[in-house]
Amino acid sequence: MAGAQTYEQPAIAGSGTIACGLAACASVASRVVLLARSDASAWRAEEQAHALSAKVDGADAKRIKVTTQVADLSSSDLVVEAVVEELEPKLALLRAVGDVAAEADLATTTSSLPWMISPPPAVIPSGSSAYTPSTQW
Repeated sequence: MAGAQTYEQPAIAGSGTIACGLAACASVASRVVLLARSDASAWRAEEQAHALSAKVDGADAKRIKVTTQVADLSSSDLVVEAVVEELEPKLALLRAVGDVAAEADLATTTSSLPWMISPPPAVIPSGSSAYTPSTQW
């Protein structure tokens, strides 16, 4: 990856197969946050993302942080949306990330945050969580 530009801390909003695969690939170049909708989704996503990392040359499972707190995306410089193909969950995610960006004074709207939209599964987290990531930065 000599001379390649990368994001310093991308985030993947989703916890399904596509989201976990994207997180594994992103871990080649940087730390990545993977947002899951629930504790159960977070546990499955962490296991799957770590397993996929073992299959990607240069990937590092230690660079993947799984969370259920949308606020953990506040330091991300890219958010890739990979939630279920339903309008309401997508809108809820965009609103939540917009709120986080505004609170972090990153932008008044999400228009200045880079977004990538991609397919399936997961919905955004709600409330507090008992999930504790195994990887701490």
